[in-house]
Amino acid sequence: MTIDALPDETLALIFGYLDPQPFLFVSQVCSRWRALTRIPYILESHIRTWLCSRPHECEYLDAILDQQSEKKQKWIEHLYVFLLRRKLIALSLVMSVRVMYNSMFRQHPHYECSTVSPDGRYYVILYRDKRVYPEPLRTVRIYDLYSDPPALVVSLILTIDTLRSARQVAVSRDVRSIAIESDFGYIQVYDLILPLRSTSEMSLIYESQFPSSVHSMAISSSSNMLALGFHRLGGLTIINLKTNQELDVPHYRLDLKMSLQAHDQALCLSGWKETIVMRSFSDDDWTERSNIWEYYRNLIESMESTYVQLENAVALYNRPFFVGIKKIQYPYSDDTPPGNSDFIAVVDLNAGIDLGSDSDSDIQEDLLYEEYQLKLICINDPSEQPSAETFSEPTASIRDGYELDEDVRASKIISFLPEPTLREPELRHQSFTISDDDSRLLTFPYGMPKVYSLSHRHYLSYMENYSPGRTEDPSLSSFDQCMNLLLGIDLHSRRAEMSCREFEIQSIRLLDAWFIGNSSIVCEYENRLEIYILTTHPELCKFKQVEIDPVGDVIPSTTLYVPDFIF
Repeated sequence: MTIDALPDETLALIFGYLDPQPFLFVSQVCSRWRALTRIPYILESHIRTWLCSRPHECEYLDAILDQQSEKKQKWIEHLYVFLLRRKLIALSLVMSVRVMYNSMFRQHPHYECSTVSPDGRYYVILYRDKRVYPEPLRTVRIYDLYSDPPALVVSLILTIDTLRSARQVAVSRDVRSIAIESDFGYIQVYDLILPLRSTSEMSLIYESQFPSSVHSMAISSSSNMLALGFHRLGGLTIINLKTNQELDVPHYRLDLKMSLQAHDQALCLSGWKETIVMRSFSDDDWTERSNIWEYYRNLIESMESTYVQLENAVALYNRPFFVGIKKIQYPYSDDTPPGNSDFIAVVDLNAGIDLGSDSDSDIQEDLLYEEYQLKLICINDPSEQPSAETFSEPTASIRDGYELDEDVRASKIISFLPEPTLREPELRHQSFTISDDDSRLLTFPYGMPKVYSLSHRHYLSYMENYSPGRTEDPSLSSFDQCMNLLLGIDLHSRRAEMSCREFEIQSIRLLDAWFIGNSSIVCEYENRLEIYILTTHPELCKFKQVEIDPVGDVIPSTTLYVPDFIF
């Protein structure tokens, strides 16, 4: 007797006990099995049992079941697909390559600094050989981490003004330009000849000595603009690399650090509890400018910027969206110990919320509990001038109570982050990283990596256009109506984290982590790089181990790696 001989009722009952991933694979075997996994009570039970792991996720299903519509069954199927993609059920995380460093890689006396290209593909390392007389030789090595296996693309020798050691290096998005800051504010910018190959050369296109050292540095594509942040008053400057023209960026704080984001379309000034973003809300402003310098000069001269109440905010390629860390303070309760914040009333003392005369006298500074939220927010377009009637209609924009003094259209808590004292002491990155196409986000809270999906059928666009009345709009498709209903629950669930997928990656002694594209994750440790792939076919991935020798070449590794910590 074969499995095909079993009656539909028996097969459906067996399928109901499967985990999410086997249940998904079973539905892809044949049309009969797919139909069995789409039986209403089977699919509803599977969603509630396996995919609704949080209370607000059960609200998705309950809200759909409460709808008096002939599209109810279709909406349940949409919810199933939505949760599959949000939780990345079909994907497995497989280690593809381990790049072992030589024992003298970072401890080498000639090692100066290193960086990663904005898209995460290229790894740039600087060495300086002080044994050469009269001036040391500086070596720039560029590795391509996306190739299979990773390879040394080019190794270049610099002999111009190498007496001072390099403190930091920045590379442009197109890997055409490299900026080097040497001791005490000496800046050099080199232009690379593309495409990168072993015979590529570098030419010095800009050099200058500034009166103070640099704390942040970024360079745009096509060797157009250099952004520098100095350790001095008024020390934020952009420089036209074609004409050497300098332009100060207006600001009112001394702790702001500058970075180019969103494919060079946003200049972000990040500081404590806030980020100032120089970026136009119009696509035409970006495309009509002949180069990046004109684009930013126009923004600075017209004082066009966006104020975001997030720390270390990252501007997404989708214009009105930002991801960053928000610090929230709560009054401490004896009934609720610190760390279990799900049961503490939400009170943001920094957002101007009036607690009343009695509450103000009871709350003391030493009784406040701090929480760090990783948030996704959508900023209103300042060019839109809503009428008075717009805010009285039920389709008005969602306003988050945390941002009372900020023009926020919608916001969503992605994750709760540990306090800085609880984070890994060796961790260099800012607790989260985003893929180059904004589709996925990676965090490492408490040493357990979590991957979040933001790309489900243009999830960000649905969030931007959300309004309560769109769920009953007959002109919308069944999927659009369902997405609007789910987003309504998402945006109104203040304390609910976004759904994610947890993977097992060793986080002990982790220095940094970043995406290559949207399907590869690179983890940097003291003695190695590990490259993981998010794939639906893990059986097709073959593991490789290579080693960087003292000369800098990548060779097949013959040593057996034994991890310091095993899960």
